[in-house]
Amino acid sequence: MTPTYRAALKVTLLLTTVWLGSTEARAADPADLIVTHASVYAEASGRAQALAVRGARITAVGADADVLRLRGPGTRVIDAGGRLVIPGINDAHMHWGPSAEGTTLELPSMDPSWAELLTHLAKAVAKAPRGSWIFGTFGGSVLDDARADRAALDTAAPEHPVLLNAWTGHGTLLNTSAMRKLGLPDDPPSAADGRVGRNRRGRFDGWLFEYPERRATATPAAVPRERAVRELKAWATEAARLGITSAQVMLSVPVEEFAALLAEARIGLRVRIINPVRPEQAITREQALAAYTRGSAFAEGSARRVRWHRVSSPIWRSCPRTSSRPPPTSCRPPPAC
Repeated sequence: MTPTYRAALKVTLLLTTVWLGSTEARAADPADLIVTHASVYAEASGRAQALAVRGARITAVGADADVLRLRGPGTRVIDAGGRLVIPGINDAHMHWGPSAEGTTLELPSMDPSWAELLTHLAKAVAKAPRGSWIFGTFGGSVLDDARADRAALDTAAPEHPVLLNAWTGHGTLLNTSAMRKLGLPDDPPSAADGRVGRNRRGRFDGWLFEYPERRATATPAAVPRERAVRELKAWATEAARLGITSAQVMLSVPVEEFAALLAEARIGLRVRIINPVRPEQAITREQALAAYTRGSAFAEGSARRVRWHRVSSPIWRSCPRTSSRPPPTSCRPPPAC
């Protein structure tokens, strides 16, 4: 994000709805909120000076004098001082999940080398309580390094479960201790909706891709509910600060758990759930209605099309594959979720 764009966002008055109503003020319906002396973005008519809001809808957009006719005894009036007013932004690709208890590696960049990752892992092992989780994030350098595998992590951290994720969200590396904590068998079966890595002997090498990794790592460690609610509120607050008022969210927790957290957190962000943990699962109409009435709406979501795209992609099929390593970065399918 450029400094100019960041500064623009800071001075932009953002609304929690994108519905633009009539440009004619109706005195019979006093507004709850009026914004005046603004530069209101209205796609159909260019720019306007003011707008009025009643309930969850924008009821008027026009000149200051016209919109101010909607003022009633309880109307709040904001002088925007010439600032830009735009509809709330929809983020079509967001991820959310509560942070698990454990140690997170303090790596020098989003794309550390395998040697750098092992160095920081050794420091974490020396400080973290035995048996506690260690987490880390890596980029393409580790994905393409043939030395990065389960055996190397077992040597570096034999008594700590280690879970490393690609920052793209597509690629997870585990050691044996982490596999046991997650209840995985020593040699997980292959899957049609993703890939389970194998070494040259055909044994599991610690790598999981797509839905196998989603299912395996959905809940690596118990997270106190209070902290999950607090983190969900903080996430929604940061989104609002950037002007985001609705989002499509890929979860790392079950849908029903997220629905319960939404009801408790009472965030203002409108959310559509895409559930990569169990792509065949959809929430019920009752769950959606209950969340909507609390100010957090979400609709039924399914990742079936995403899963099919990943299995059938010609790019994926044409990439050279070996039994021991993931395909090169240049041959991986384009992110779809």
